[in-house]
Amino acid sequence: MGELWDQTKHNFQKLGTTATHTDLANLADDYPKLLVHATQFDQLPAWLVDAADRLALAGFWNAFGINTNNIPGNTASAVFARGARGLWTYRNGTLEDAHAHARLAKAAHNPLLPQNARDFFTLRNAYVMQLSAGCDIGLPELATLTRQECSVGVQARYWIANAALLQADSQGCLDSMPTPDELPALTGDYWINVGYAHFQCAQTEKAVQAQEKTLQHARSTRSPVAEGEALSYLSWSECWANSQSGQAHAREGIRLAQEKGNLVDEQRSQAALAVALAGVTTEEEFQTALQRAESLAYQTGNRIAGIRASFARAWHAAVINDTEALGRHIDEIDRLASSINSGEHWADIARAWLPGYTREHTELAKRWEWLDSADETMGRWWKLLEDRRALAG
Repeated sequence: MGELWDQTKHNFQKLGTTATHTDLANLADDYPKLLVHATQFDQLPAWLVDAADRLALAGFWNAFGINTNNIPGNTASAVFARGARGLWTYRNGTLEDAHAHARLAKAAHNPLLPQNARDFFTLRNAYVMQLSAGCDIGLPELATLTRQECSVGVQARYWIANAALLQADSQGCLDSMPTPDELPALTGDYWINVGYAHFQCAQTEKAVQAQEKTLQHARSTRSPVAEGEALSYLSWSECWANSQSGQAHAREGIRLAQEKGNLVDEQRSQAALAVALAGVTTEEEFQTALQRAESLAYQTGNRIAGIRASFARAWHAAVINDTEALGRHIDEIDRLASSINSGEHWADIARAWLPGYTREHTELAKRWEWLDSADETMGRWWKLLEDRRALAG
């Protein structure tokens, strides 16, 4: 190559300073074109990896919707572009696609990539594995990443804490999770987990307050995908105690998710809508929302989402006093949870809605680390059911 081409490469490297100070919404729009352009060079500019990390943290998944069919060759930048496509596929396709199509997993182990790029993909792949194959599958990789003194190391600690949350160790999650002071870009994810820890302990008011902070942060980033995710968590927290508000936020989350083709967060919002509708609307309207949630859980291969849909069915059965159906749905939650070693506590919560709740059921609930006692937690879940039955008339 000649002098002019060398100057072109030099100028592209210098774009890193501009990218660092560019608004993330604008950077997300340009990132696919920048990444495609980089594939013409032998080396992967470090600033493109840093930009990918910042965009992923802020929820700008549209930045990774790259048409890899137009990327020939096997340069480091081409390998990175194909891996980055997996970040988009995770939200907009199936979890199997994101993993199996040489996306995240292959990029994480590709020797052509520099270490920071491999660490980036290892982190994201471990997160996808948490959702698809159980909360403990990606823990060894995450533990290794915690030794990195950078953004990826802090994020790895977050996802280790998230694994504790998936196994109903609510206090352990809150105690071990890094704070936004350590990584300000983690603010939205931080409040998601704070809210979720309170939610699964049926402390709905505290859960909603935390998820409202998630939504506030998402809107400050101007990422519609992050806003849709925040609305899905907010509606999932409030749909049990506040049917009207839960419906409103769930529908808004569904709208945003469908606009961006975001299947993962649409599923959570559809499940929240079904819970909010249980007992207060027609059977047809409830079934439409829940069947969509079940379909999306299957389509995305998200087993945690499958448990969520079954838990919503258990709630509906409890609200309409269908004890036989409630028992079946509890068995289904048990089956799904045991297959991934995650979420068994949701079956114990649903048992609190059985008319013959026993001491044995109480002992099962005591297996988990709630934010207060198992008796108090199960009592709050029972109270939510009583209030909904009263609302349903």
